[in-house]
Order: sequence, then C-alpha cells, then structure tokens
Amino acid sequence: MSPKIRSKETDVLVDTILYSCLFYVLSHPSMYASVTVGQNLMTDRQAVHAMLFAVSYLAIQKLTKRI
Repeated sequence: MSPKIRSKETDVLVDTILYSCLFYVLSHPSMYASVTVGQNLMTDRQAVHAMLFAVSYLAIQKLTKRI
C-alpha cells in the first residue's frame, strides 16, 4: 500500500475512535443529567445532546483542518 492510502486509513480509524469516545461521554448518565436547559428553550434533552455532538464534531473537523 502507498503511504497516502495508509495515512487515510489511519485517519478514519482515529476519527472513529474519537467520535465513539465523544458519543460515549455525551451519552453517559451523569453527563446527561448535568445538562440543564431553560424550560422555555428546549425540553428534549436528547435533541440538546444531538446538537452538542454536532457542534463538537464540526469543531473537531475545523480544528484538524478537514473541512
């Protein structure tokens, strides 16, 4: 395999592990319980966690210069 293909496979593996850990941390019961959102803004904590994950995902992608 060429070094470029191997590097891309490594990036995919590292990304998978990183986002799995991020999802695990955000879905942990203690983290889930700690999220407090104003009652008037959003009452669905799952939607809040989905948005947190999306923002974290985009921030990581931006910081690693992939987008």
